Amino acid sequence: MMQLLKLFLVFAKIGLFTIGGGMAMLPLVRNEMLARGWLTELEFVDILGISEATPGPMAINCATFVGWRVAGLAGAATATLALILPSLICVLLFGIVWRRYRNHPGMARVLSTLRPIVTGLIMAVALQLCQDVFGAATAGAEWGQLWRSLLVAGVVCAGVLHGKVSPVLLLLSGAALGAWIC
Repeated sequence: MMQLLKLFLVFAKIGLFTIGGGMAMLPLVRNEMLARGWLTELEFVDILGISEATPGPMAINCATFVGWRVAGLAGAATATLALILPSLICVLLFGIVWRRYRNHPGMARVLSTLRPIVTGLIMAVALQLCQDVFGAATAGAEWGQLWRSLLVAGVVCAGVLHGKVSPVLLLLSGAALGAWIC
């Protein structure tokens, strides 16, 4: 029961203090999971990959997987609900305020201030993940594996930048290519 309460409080805090969606939540999720010993660094990266690949919002998937790992089905439900609840309440309250003050100049200033903050948080997570993934790959001196992984990432990145390739096709082909050459 105490474990469920801890899960609820941690994920409610994550849901309450992060703005900008799933990617913006990642630094806080990572820090909280590592600090409590619920996940190791590599387990976090694995859960992040699974959360990205499964249908639904990444942050909710991540909370569900962590909750399941910590306390089974009850933990999964608790972590997911705790993550969603603060956002739901905030969105309802923001909707009321927005409806009343949407044309106020202060509202535009607040939103323009939040955009670079959220962008910075997302960039920090991306850099940390790159460091974790490439650090793990280079720790075992598997340079051939690293270069093959970079090749797969480059091919998928080119497909994304090209813009005319289906993301589902890129995900499947990247997984197949990675399984074949890595």
